[in-house]
Amino acid sequence: MGPELVPTDDSGARSTRECSSSRNRCSRRSGVARIVRTVGLALLVGAIVGAPLAAGGVHRATMICLMIAVAAGVAALTWSAAARGDPLRIGVPIVLPLILLLIPIAQSIPIPSGLINHLVYSV
Repeated sequence: MGPELVPTDDSGARSTRECSSSRNRCSRRSGVARIVRTVGLALLVGAIVGAPLAAGGVHRATMICLMIAVAAGVAALTWSAAARGDPLRIGVPIVLPLILLLIPIAQSIPIPSGLINHLVYSV
């Protein structure tokens, strides 16, 4: 027997994907992907809703927590899409927010005072 074709989502759409010969393994994989997708969405929504409540996300600790939550949410959604077999379309709408997310993360990392003194007074 060849691989079994199963629906990829719960909406009853006609799209299908191949699963291994064991149906339990396929359903486990899609179940984990569904859980990871739900966690990713919860992290993103929580970060968006929680940002104004967390002192606007302007203090270093709250800003780092919010950026970690957004990065984890994006990573979870990306992983769940890859686990479901969806093609990962990476373009400007994806790359630009990730770059804009990395800039404040890099700016939030404190530079040791010895390195600052070396850079400022070595000229």
